Order: sequence, then structure tokens, then C-alpha cells
Amino acid sequence: GAWPQVEISTVPRRWQISNPSLGADLAVVRESLLNGRSVDLSTLAEIRWTPQNYVNEVTRPKAMGEYSGSCLVVVAFPPQAVSLAKKCGGIFGTLEKLATSDLIDFARLVDEADAPGPVISALFALAQGAMAKLPAGFFARGAQIASGGGVAYQQASKLGPLTAAALCYRNSGAIQDLANLVVAIRSMEGIVIARQELWNDIELAIISAANRSSVSASSASTEIRERARRRGRRPASHVIGTTLLAKGLEYDHVIVTKAHLMNAENLYVAMTRATTSLEVLSESPMIDPHDG
Repeated sequence: GAWPQVEISTVPRRWQISNPSLGADLAVVRESLLNGRSVDLSTLAEIRWTPQNYVNEVTRPKAMGEYSGSCLVVVAFPPQAVSLAKKCGGIFGTLEKLATSDLIDFARLVDEADAPGPVISALFALAQGAMAKLPAGFFARGAQIASGGGVAYQQASKLGPLTAAALCYRNSGAIQDLANLVVAIRSMEGIVIARQELWNDIELAIISAANRSSVSASSASTEIRERARRRGRRPASHVIGTTLLAKGLEYDHVIVTKAHLMNAENLYVAMTRATTSLEVLSESPMIDPHDG
């Protein structure tokens, strides 16, 4: 006999429970992009369009701090992720490449440096790039300590505990003292760690090497990255990243920034990370994806 007719839903399974209407709107987006047409967000009720400008690019992600569930902000270019995370005051971390060289290069320097000075310089530079709201004079203090010069400071000052930890490591060269310095940097009051995943991995690698005499910082950092590859990425609940790093991940709430600068593939990947709510920032609600 003939096979019975089966009705196939046009809404992918991920939206059938969370928000079928959003899934239906994204199906319209997909059809438009596949056929080379512009996407008119003004016709899609479940996708919020917001004008792209400096104020909205910061205030709209900040508003996500009040949302329940996981949140993702998609940016067009990697440098924007760290910059925006810093401006958002600690609400978000950034998605990191599993093969990022920052962790591996720093661990190698820890193992190969002849003296603590270069390690201190590199650690303070990493902190300045990964964090915001660092105390005044933070980087200069690191350079002063790394150079081997004398340092006058007060233990009760903002840089006091950090300075004490850095001097201790400079004098001993012991990896346990380096671990204490890494923790001291994280513990500074009022700082914002934008690259949370990177700093967590640095801290974990150095502490692991300090606690196991047979393990180098390089081997500990390799272990961390290999473990992440095997288990898959487990980012924080509030993150900022590019479509390349967000591909394959799902979040309850998503904001896509500078959507008018994305090509069709990246735009679709960015928009379909959302399962419950989606907001798109662009110059116009009519988006004509760039080629490339």
C-alpha cells in the first residue's frame, strides 16, 4: 500500500518548544538569504530591530544583565568582543578560540624565561588587554617591578597586595609565587575581566603546574585546551563573540550587532543562535548582506 502522508514542520525543532513564532520568522530569513534577497526586519514580529549606534551597542547588551537564561552578543569582528565586554562592566565574558596563542605563549615563557622579569611584564600586559577598570598605575607598576628596580609602596593601597605578590615572585622565581600573583591580579577590587575564559585558563594552568612538580606550565596549558576540545566548549552564560566562535552554540537571548556588515552566511548563523528572543542592531531594518 501507499505510504501515509507525513506533515513536516517548517520550524526547526529547537524553536518548537521555546518560541515557534521566532522559528517561523527565522525560516523567512533563511529563504530570503538563500535566494539572494534583502531581509526586511520590519516585517518580522518576533525579531526586534534596533538602530545601530554607539549608545545602543552598549546599552542594549547591558540590559541583558536583567534577563533570565543564557545571553549572547554577536559582533562582526573579534576586537569588538573584548572592547564591548569591557564597556559592559563585567556582565559578559568573551568567547575564546580553543587554539588561542595567548595562553600557550605565556605558559611557554613561564617555562623558558631565565628570570621572572619577562614573565611579570607579559602577565601585566595580558591583564591590561583582558581587563578594564584596573587601578591607576597598574601597568607602570608591573614594568617597574619587572625591571628589577626598587619599589616603594603601602600595603593598604589599591596596588599594595598586588605589588607584594609581584615582588615575592620576582625575588623567588617560584611558580607557586607566580600563581599567587595571578590570583592577586584577579582579586583586585572593582576590576572587570572581559576575557574571563582566558584568565581562568591562565590561572588554572599556573596553579596546576605549581601543585604538580612534574608538570610544566606548557603541558598544563595543553591539557586544558585538549580537555576543552574533547568535552566541547562550555562558555559562561553571558558571552560576546563572533559568528565563527558562536557557531553550533545556542542561547536563550541573542543580540546581533552591526548586522549590516555581515555576509549572508554569518548573518544567518548569528541570528539562529537565539532560541527565545532575538534583537538585531543595524543601520536599517532592511539588511542587504555583504558578499564574502
